[in-house]
Amino acid sequence: AWSSIVPAAVDAGAYSVYYKAAGDPDHNDSLERSVTASIAKAGQAAVSLSGDLPVAPGAAAQVTVGGGSGTGDYLLKSTNPQAAQVAVVNAAAGIFTVTIAAGAAGADYGLEYGREGDGNYLPASAITPTHHVTASGGGSGSAGGTSSGPADDTSAADVPAKVTHIRTALTKYGVVKGRTLTIPLVVTLAEGETKAPELTWKSSKPKVAKVTKLTATSVKIKGLKTGKTKITIRSANGKKKTLTVTVSKKRVKLAKLQTKARTTSTSDGKTSAKKKTAKKPSVGKITVYMPKKSMKVGQTAKLKISVSATPPSGYVPKFRSSNKKVATIDKAGYITAHKKGKTTITVKVGKKKVKVTVKVK
Repeated sequence: AWSSIVPAAVDAGAYSVYYKAAGDPDHNDSLERSVTASIAKAGQAAVSLSGDLPVAPGAAAQVTVGGGSGTGDYLLKSTNPQAAQVAVVNAAAGIFTVTIAAGAAGADYGLEYGREGDGNYLPASAITPTHHVTASGGGSGSAGGTSSGPADDTSAADVPAKVTHIRTALTKYGVVKGRTLTIPLVVTLAEGETKAPELTWKSSKPKVAKVTKLTATSVKIKGLKTGKTKITIRSANGKKKTLTVTVSKKRVKLAKLQTKARTTSTSDGKTSAKKKTAKKPSVGKITVYMPKKSMKVGQTAKLKISVSATPPSGYVPKFRSSNKKVATIDKAGYITAHKKGKTTITVKVGKKKVKVTVKVK
């Protein structure tokens, strides 16, 4: 029905308002017209997190997320789920439990908390400062208390998996600010080990880059601020791998993927010293060094790869062997010789490829 009162709305959304001029005894009504009016969603009030966070292996505590606006559920997520796990008790009431993993001593973690948006409000979020997991005991908790295993518990269930190596194809990677990069991991276990490895991470400059997901097969890193940081991945039994991550404002392109004879010693993912220049290059280079002349059956060797001082952004090498019966290569670039013969290893980075030949005697 038509009305002389201008319509009003309070809920967010897009509205079509129709109008016309009413006629009189000598004139007809005007043609009907419309305009579209939009009411944007509002930002929520600040969210808060209350309760003491646990900092000892095996400890647990109940925390509460509150504040915000609207009717959305509350949210809580660990920045390092390998070290601290979050369980939902009551999302509507904002009640959660935080538990520290048994093998997380020495790891760091934070909590991202917030509230979902609804029809009228945008989502709200915040993050806690980083907390360090102590070696043992002393974990603080809420009024509900904490729980941890006895200090003298030496049962097999509490002994972490014995990791022998944590490997990646490179030790230097580049990522664009605001984007993520997933790097394959190869975690090797001691012979006969059946437990899954427990891994934690730490960033030397957490404001530059952080790990958003860590598993036994890959690590996902997000660039937060331009700069350089070292991200260390550590197993519960002390093995570690350190990656140097450079975060750039714009993408550093891969200008060249090349092969080169192994005339000088080149360490995993590192480069020899070069003259420093004031201007940072906008392109990067990756060099694959030719393998040894031959390998023996049963031997394992790393395919050496070097990266320019400024690594190209978002690139991860991929490997393939043309004859897997002769030799295979894993995601970290380690070649294992199986039988006498010859195989071609293809290294692919982005859309570029190079090939090297491996002989097994």
